[in-house]
Amino acid sequence: MKKHIINILIVATLLSGITLSGCIKDNDTLALATPGPITGTFEGPFKVLKKRATNNGYDTLVNDTLELTLMANNAFTVDGDTTNHAGSKGAFKNENFIQFNDRTYTDKSLKKHLHGLYNYFYDGQKLQITRSFADGVGVIYDLRKK
Repeated sequence: MKKHIINILIVATLLSGITLSGCIKDNDTLALATPGPITGTFEGPFKVLKKRATNNGYDTLVNDTLELTLMANNAFTVDGDTTNHAGSKGAFKNENFIQFNDRTYTDKSLKKHLHGLYNYFYDGQKLQITRSFADGVGVIYDLRKK
């Protein structure tokens, strides 16, 4: 009985929220912030994670340190060529996602490259770039502005 009442309260709260949101004037709504240009030199760990087949969580397969420079002309460079990640350069574009076009990338590359479309978070100092792949592997660049 107690679960039934809680479920009814949750549904009532959701419905009232939907109803009330229709009463808000257009000029009262908050606009989503559009990301601005990201420039500067960032340094920090690059990690490759693999989802565990059993249990929850991820295993860290790679943990290297890289330096990423993003320039105002939308060019980028990655320094810190490691055994797992290639030094690279090319162009980038950030909007809701960040996209990198690494001129040194080929399909036969054995090392990871910063190439393709990524999710990102940027607060002016911290830049986190992430991407997941279908095989349960993901990459994370957890960088700080120098």
